[in-house]
Amino acid sequence: MVKYVLEKSYDKYLRIESVKKTKFSALIHPGKKVCLDITINKEENNQFNVKAILRVDDLVAGKINLILTEK
Repeated sequence: MVKYVLEKSYDKYLRIESVKKTKFSALIHPGKKVCLDITINKEENNQFNVKAILRVDDLVAGKINLILTEK
């Protein structure tokens, strides 16, 4: 989901280089609205250091830290 949002925002195809940390603290049921709080730091070599917080009904449902690179 995070990768898809960034691809649409930057109009680029991205590849997941690595997932540093992922933690889900609540279930995300189909049909529920998921809000993303995303922090992006563009690094050298066309890499994006991404931190995302997933919220459902104003509750934190997960946190993801990953590195994306341009294809």
